[in-house]
Amino acid sequence: MQKLVLIFAVLLLILQILFAQYDNYLIDERMLAGGIEYGFPLFKHGGFWADFLILTPLLFYTTSKYTFTYKSFWGIISLVIILMVWIFIAEKYAEANFNEAYVHDKKTTIAGWIHVAYATLATWHIVLFFASSVRPKVFPVDICLVAGILTLFFIVAIVKVSGHWHFTDNAYKQLAIEIGGIWSIALLKIEFINKNRLR
Repeated sequence: MQKLVLIFAVLLLILQILFAQYDNYLIDERMLAGGIEYGFPLFKHGGFWADFLILTPLLFYTTSKYTFTYKSFWGIISLVIILMVWIFIAEKYAEANFNEAYVHDKKTTIAGWIHVAYATLATWHIVLFFASSVRPKVFPVDICLVAGILTLFFIVAIVKVSGHWHFTDNAYKQLAIEIGGIWSIALLKIEFINKNRLR
């Protein structure tokens, strides 16, 4: 099951590239050739590179060390909830009228929906990790490592590699919420582990 999850994650990244190319949103040159003068292609989207270079290796690391209970009751319920949340986020993001590989013309693209699938899979994996739905029990050092890697992920994911993009107040607020949230969860988890050891 864990190998299938990893293979599926990599496949979703490849499909994003293929459909962004088909949609003329893979690189700047492809966009211009398709008559698109402004927007962010997939290869300038920090989220794609964060998924590829940071999040996917993190999935490999955690699955090589722990066994995840994907098929448990909590695993299935959490997957459904996470999927619903990501669909809601995608719909709201499309309404903002961005022009990029994942959304344009106020619609989520095929590449965008594939990204939703990848984000759902990765989020599910991370939730199970922090919820201790893994065997053996999670080590505190791995909790800090995962939180640290996710901190880097959040920073890279929000960036668009373009002179037209810059950090805004909303971007800083988003980072503060994401980074503060993941470290709060991590520290609470470590505290919970330490208390159980003292009993």
